[in-house]
Amino acid sequence: MHGNYIVVSPWGDVVCRMDEMEGYILQEIDLDYVKKIRKELPLMKHIRKDAYSLNKNLM
Repeated sequence: MHGNYIVVSPWGDVVCRMDEMEGYILQEIDLDYVKKIRKELPLMKHIRKDAYSLNKNLM
């Protein structure tokens, strides 16, 4: 696989980035912080189900 792999904070800030070279990223993720931000920004409550649908079979 080729690409530009990144780890992004819940606010969209790039925490760590890896270019197209081979390698891997080890990054600690504060799941309590992610949970806190998800409560503050309840984006899933605003899904427009009339505009599109999610198909779990494709994931």
